[in-house]
Amino acid sequence: MEKVNISKKDDLIGSLHDLVADTERIFLGLGEQFPRLLSEMEVSLSASSEVVDSLQAGDDRREGGRLARVIEEARGAVSEATGSFEGMHAQDERLFSELDGGIRTLGELDTLIGEIKEDSIEMELVSINAMTVALKSGSAGKAFSYITEELKRLSSRTIDLTDTITQRGGTLLDEFREFRNEMATVKEYQDELFGRFRERLSGSFDAFLSGVEQTATVLESIRDKSRSIKQPLSNIMQEVQIQDIIKQSVDHVVISLDELQEVEDGEDEEHLLDELSFLSSLPDLCITLLDDIRERISGSLVVFRENADTARSIIEQAEQDRSDFVYESMHAGNEEREGLEALFARASQMLDELLADTHRSMDMKRRLTRDSERLLGEVSQIEADFRSFSTLITRFRSIDIASRIEVAKQEVLQQMSGTVETMNALTHKIEKDVNVSIDSTKNFISETSEVISRYQSVFADEEKLVVEFETRMKRLSAELAEAKQTLGARIEGMSLFSDRFVNLFREMKEQLDELERLLTQIDTINAQLREVQAAARTRMQPLLEARGLTEWRIKSDRLKSMIERFTIFTHKKTAGEIAGFDVEEGTPSGEITMF
Repeated sequence: MEKVNISKKDDLIGSLHDLVADTERIFLGLGEQFPRLLSEMEVSLSASSEVVDSLQAGDDRREGGRLARVIEEARGAVSEATGSFEGMHAQDERLFSELDGGIRTLGELDTLIGEIKEDSIEMELVSINAMTVALKSGSAGKAFSYITEELKRLSSRTIDLTDTITQRGGTLLDEFREFRNEMATVKEYQDELFGRFRERLSGSFDAFLSGVEQTATVLESIRDKSRSIKQPLSNIMQEVQIQDIIKQSVDHVVISLDELQEVEDGEDEEHLLDELSFLSSLPDLCITLLDDIRERISGSLVVFRENADTARSIIEQAEQDRSDFVYESMHAGNEEREGLEALFARASQMLDELLADTHRSMDMKRRLTRDSERLLGEVSQIEADFRSFSTLITRFRSIDIASRIEVAKQEVLQQMSGTVETMNALTHKIEKDVNVSIDSTKNFISETSEVISRYQSVFADEEKLVVEFETRMKRLSAELAEAKQTLGARIEGMSLFSDRFVNLFREMKEQLDELERLLTQIDTINAQLREVQAAARTRMQPLLEARGLTEWRIKSDRLKSMIERFTIFTHKKTAGEIAGFDVEEGTPSGEITMF
């Protein structure tokens, strides 16, 4: 008895089971992969958000906040130091005024010294005239001539001493004026130093902080754009859900293929035609169902690829934007501003220059302090010179007394009484001027010593302040460098998508690529089904021709019973159309029916 060959039935069912297994593996793999991918995406976005947030100035626990705090403290330190220096400089102003008064006093000594010199010159002339008279008086004027000779000698010494004091006083006056000018120069330098640096340093800090804020803003924008990857990933996930429909569709094909049986020539020709017709119709149903599966997989593949390409484009573009901007922000800069490295270097340089110039100003004041001590020593020398007049004045007094005695003793010298009175008046005037000069010099020394002592005290306080300021600024500079380094590492190390996310995404894409192979599997199964169909039709054709028929309507309920086992209404309806009977309306197209 001849048989219709359906030996490929087991192979077909095996292929279909493989198809189900592969689709389940791929779709379920995608289903399992997606939550991990989505979770890692959130981890990546959270990490990038943390970097962006760390740049914000509001939180002192983050790099941006610490940076802003250090900069604000540095501003405060400079402002505080400036205020302290301004207070000290106000004291300097008062000291300058007092020193100016002392310098004027020193200048007035020149007049007194000049008068002493003029009186000494006059005393010398008087002594010469008196000596002439004494010599003319013979032996009676011999003693008087000794007196006048001594008077002349003393007058010459007085003149020499006044010249010495005048020269020394002039030099000292010039030195004090130079000292005063240097004090003013140092004050002006410090005033300009802190005024200039407070403005420039603040500008540098503002530029750097503004650069950090702009960096945070742009990185935040790039991060927000990277969030758009959620949509294509969600689209892929939604499409993965068709696996249930695909599985049921394949189950329908398996149900259909299970009905394939060996068909033998028997006595009942109608039964034979029923079986052959069933065998001929079944491949059409299976191919229709498989084509539906193929179409669904192809559609999913398109969706997967389009969204995977969109996601990959978002990843690549976001990372490129981030990389380009980070390089520009940290190093290259742009037309509007320099890079953060350059801005920070400028601010650091300003701090270094401030400390260096502060040291320079202290060196200048230290030198002034040494000069002040030297000047006080020179003023003391003038006082010693004035005290030298005391010995001369004592001798002048002795001569005055001796001259009066001689004039009184010698009648011949009576004519010298006017000269003696002149000598006496000059002696008193010189004594008076010398005493005034000594008192003025003492006052000048006292006042100047106090001024210089206070200046040295102010300098000592200022030097202590500078040491504290320098220590504080060095600490802040180190903290600023550390905060900047940490912040820079944060910025340059920022990644919108972690390596794990990129690896998961690549694995997902590899799974998507496997869907192509499923389409080939379906095409192979369809070809095998058509071979079974062709064999059935070949065997059926002579039987139909013998009856004068071109087709045979199946009389058994076997096909109808099989179709009722389908769980997708559209598949039932398609099978009914192929088999030639109506199917009751049920669940809308594409949805599952439950029996």
